[in-house]
Amino acid sequence: MSLSIVLQIIIGLCFIGIVIVLFLESQDYLTYSIIFVLIIGLSTYFLRGMNTSELEGIILAVDWDVIIFLICLFSIVEILNTQQVFQQIAIKIVNRFALHPRGFFYAICITSTMIATIIEDLSVAIIFIPIVIQACRGIRISPVPYMFGITICINLASTLTPFGSAENIIIANHFSLSLHWHLVNLGIYFVVVLFITLFLLDRFLLTFYLKRYYYDLYTAIPGYFNPNLITFQENPKGMLPESIKKSNNIKIKTKTQLQKNPPSHHLRDEFLKNARLKEIKERVFRSIEQAQANSVRNGNDMISITVSEVQLKNIIEHRKKNPKIDVLTMKSNRESFKRNMIGLLIFTVILILIPKIVIAGLIGLLLFVFINPIQTSNGKKIASVSHYFKKIDAKLIYFFSILFITVYFMDLAGITYWIDVLVENWGHHDVFLISVAILVITSILSGFLDDAPITIMFLPIIDNLLLMYNHPGNPIFIAFTLGINLGGNFLPQGAACDMMTLELAKKNKVEGFTYQSLMVIGGLFALLHVLLGIGYIYFYLLITL
Repeated sequence: MSLSIVLQIIIGLCFIGIVIVLFLESQDYLTYSIIFVLIIGLSTYFLRGMNTSELEGIILAVDWDVIIFLICLFSIVEILNTQQVFQQIAIKIVNRFALHPRGFFYAICITSTMIATIIEDLSVAIIFIPIVIQACRGIRISPVPYMFGITICINLASTLTPFGSAENIIIANHFSLSLHWHLVNLGIYFVVVLFITLFLLDRFLLTFYLKRYYYDLYTAIPGYFNPNLITFQENPKGMLPESIKKSNNIKIKTKTQLQKNPPSHHLRDEFLKNARLKEIKERVFRSIEQAQANSVRNGNDMISITVSEVQLKNIIEHRKKNPKIDVLTMKSNRESFKRNMIGLLIFTVILILIPKIVIAGLIGLLLFVFINPIQTSNGKKIASVSHYFKKIDAKLIYFFSILFITVYFMDLAGITYWIDVLVENWGHHDVFLISVAILVITSILSGFLDDAPITIMFLPIIDNLLLMYNHPGNPIFIAFTLGINLGGNFLPQGAACDMMTLELAKKNKVEGFTYQSLMVIGGLFALLHVLLGIGYIYFYLLITL
């Protein structure tokens, strides 16, 4: 066996080791990645030899534009998290839609998805999921459909912008894909697929939980139902609007029938709009005490009292005890919130107007540092980049540097020969089949492995396809971007935000949101998104070619 074959085997095994160590949560993947890349470098030096220019090429192999932009973007996200900008957005949504669970579902999913087009999806999960869990428990509805909505939809977010994920930044910088390119070529796919996803989640998941919610809501109204017979009765004066009083001739004899056929949207909306907390809260709490006493005396199961206004009162009381989600404490931060929202708008314009991501990132970083000065020990406020550099988690940035160096050594060892063979087998097909193959392969690999090594591994493959066969680039770039970002939902471990949501569900004892349920529901939606991606590429080629 020749030394070149031995070197290729060593580098291949080390690359596999780098991928595997990402799944060992008990270990620090960065430590082992450095060990593997050191083994690769020493093996290359002693088995193949390296001249001066090749040694210098190790540093040049790192895409420094990507690394610097990641540092700037992570720092901006840290500033916005420190100022609780995204938390305030989430809480404003909770306040606005607390009594409208379906509207709350669409608002929280769309908002978290749009924010995930700007910052990493893991950060979005960390910010939104705890707030959603607390809000849903406050209004007495299961957080499960909302958690599924967020985790599934934010994986779509990174298809819309070149900075929605670290992998997108690499792809966009390598092939010079601007924000304008993403909006023009992927904007339609993003909008259509997002609303199809939300509609299906609403139809088959949210509706199931809402039936129980509205059942609890209506059986809780004192005098509106008899807890034993489950029938409409005369209501106390002033409890409900006249239009609902006239509906008292309707009778539902069983709990099951009521759950399957909840009152109409018109009746629900009219009740929520017209009932007054001050008019019913005393009656409700008195009815709770009476129902509890009757339950103890008669040994009957008591139907839970969860009138929406009482639920809202519980939320308000909870906020007073928990300043993290108390909107009253945010009044002093309103100016900061406005400044940072304006800053985000300016930063977006900068990203559109300046295609060079390094320059755009540095300008954006300086913008947010100056509008968010820190207070020193002597009471003065100063702009400090170093303060936020100390706070960011740079592990991912170091890891990308290691991957760039690893791919460089793979090229020196001649492993790219196998890539050339693969390209020759693909290149004879038309651009649609090539795009579908890239989309399917990268999405499947991204479901099982981390996106980062898959992204960097496919860059030379696509380069060679475009160079050797002169295929149009846009459909291939679309397929590559979709494949890398859509595969994360096939398995929970394929996306960091999915694993974080599972961890938060376990920590908060959320029933119904498990690894198995996320794997089934997330996998089905990932398959749907990939199939829609194939259809989108087909119609894209029909229109553009």
